[in-house]
Amino acid sequence: MGQTLSEPVTVKETSCCGNEMLKVGASCLQGWRISMEDAHTHLLSLPDDHDAAFFAVYDGHGGAKVAKYASCHVHRKIVAQAAYQAGNYVEAIQRAFLEVDQDMLNDDVMKEELAGSTGVIVLIKRDDPKTLGTLYCGNIGDSRAVACVAGRTVPLSFDHKPSNKEEARRINAAGGWVDLNRVNGNLALSRAFGDFVFKKNEKKPAHEQIVTAFPDVTVEALTPDHEFVILACDGIWDVMSNEEVVQFIRVRLAERMEPEIICEELMTRCLAPDTSMGGLGCDNMTVVLVCFLNGRSFDHLAAKCSRHIQEQADYPRTIGLAPQKQSIVTTMAHALTPPELPSPDDHDSVPNSPMSEEIVEYPGYADSAVGGYAESAYTFDSEKIVPVTTQAVPSTSAQTQTGDSRASSRPDDPKSPAERNDALADMSEATSEAERSSA
Repeated sequence: MGQTLSEPVTVKETSCCGNEMLKVGASCLQGWRISMEDAHTHLLSLPDDHDAAFFAVYDGHGGAKVAKYASCHVHRKIVAQAAYQAGNYVEAIQRAFLEVDQDMLNDDVMKEELAGSTGVIVLIKRDDPKTLGTLYCGNIGDSRAVACVAGRTVPLSFDHKPSNKEEARRINAAGGWVDLNRVNGNLALSRAFGDFVFKKNEKKPAHEQIVTAFPDVTVEALTPDHEFVILACDGIWDVMSNEEVVQFIRVRLAERMEPEIICEELMTRCLAPDTSMGGLGCDNMTVVLVCFLNGRSFDHLAAKCSRHIQEQADYPRTIGLAPQKQSIVTTMAHALTPPELPSPDDHDSVPNSPMSEEIVEYPGYADSAVGGYAESAYTFDSEKIVPVTTQAVPSTSAQTQTGDSRASSRPDDPKSPAERNDALADMSEATSEAERSSA
């Protein structure tokens, strides 16, 4: 655990934006740490591609410079790639991550930085107006993106820890070692922007260094069952599981709570009352919540979130897809076969588990000359968008980092868990009665 203050900084920097397709809230909190090292980006449309939305969280360590640099340049690098113009968005994301890292190394000021940063990004691209678009999630480090699909928790990224079997293999091959679940006994991450002290093996390419900025990329076609995606740093995930966070958000969306307020409440929930918990709840916290309106009203999304999970359309994936739904994306001109996915019932085999310290395999990594990564593309039958009149959204401008943020410190929700459950039950009964009446 890093240095902490005697009292936490609880002022939150919060912002929101939206359009007919998305409603977005974001918030960040310094907490117990002596400084704020996180950065984030949320853009409803990219400057050079108005058909693409971009969201990202960068969790810095050793300082904030690398995280801030990444937040200003990653999305620009992605769009500038020739692969992006050719429609190969997976390769564009991978090349952009590596180029941003190389640009910092070539910068006379940045190359001396001992700091680093995680990076988890979500690119939503609509090439076909008849579909809801495709989601691309790129990740290095242990920040995460998680989707809620028909009430089910769907991980979009997987943590990069030195204890992961394939990560340890790359670290050892590049001349490093893993000690106490840390790279060379120091860094708790195996992939990151910056951290150039671990990237000095001149015989290895960038994606094979002890620590690399080469991302895993998950590709997923959006459907009407997609309710929201949350991106957050490990200050959240160290305290709550994927499922707990999804349920926390879904209950509040069902009550029509604004996304940015949900972000604030989630951070308040994760903030430790003191520093006696071994660092849990004492980290910087950043949350970006992307809600899918898909041309419908926010009330329509709230109604979807108020229904029980078993009443929703079936969705085949928890950690991995059923074989018949899985296909391979060509990565850096190499087609790879993905390894066998871990069993959802085997908690210790999932790298996102905070209890797992053993070396494990995880989806998205395989041996190859280009760095050994395989991404899965998920295809579904998409429905046509039904445009309807939507409520006005506070802001339609793109926000980067804190944007036109406002400082706020919202008190905890006065409702008890029991009251929340009763409210959800009443909403569910009302929905069922309405359906029977219409029938």
